Amino acid sequence: MKEDKLQELKAKFMEELKNRPKVEPKWPYEMFGIECGEGWKELYQPIIDYIDKYNEDHEEKIEIHQIKEKFGGLRFYTNFKTDALRAMIEDAEERSYNVCEICGKHIDKPIRENHWIYAECEECHQKWLDKRAKAFEAYEK
Repeated sequence: MKEDKLQELKAKFMEELKNRPKVEPKWPYEMFGIECGEGWKELYQPIIDYIDKYNEDHEEKIEIHQIKEKFGGLRFYTNFKTDALRAMIEDAEERSYNVCEICGKHIDKPIRENHWIYAECEECHQKWLDKRAKAFEAYEK
């Protein structure tokens, strides 16, 4: 490609880039919602309720960035934390290792399998394994 044509294309691209509407970045919570099972609702819902109440009473708002499962435990990310919020999140994250993410039953410890960690009771984990096996069977046919 000739140099003058290349410069023309660059200039056109830069002009289009400048004219694009500005889009605010979105956090995973805004795009995907809560990224963990309903079994942990009793752990994360009081935190959400606290944040909603805090935001009603304060000018500076707490934003939820992400609620998810990671390494078999609950993770709750915000733009900032009050001391009370920090304590609530730490407590919920610690307790999540003993609660089935799917059904909410008490478990002694997460299941470790093939380098993955599942905070699931035996029954829920077996249902997931059965579902996965059926999917593989259907794929192989």
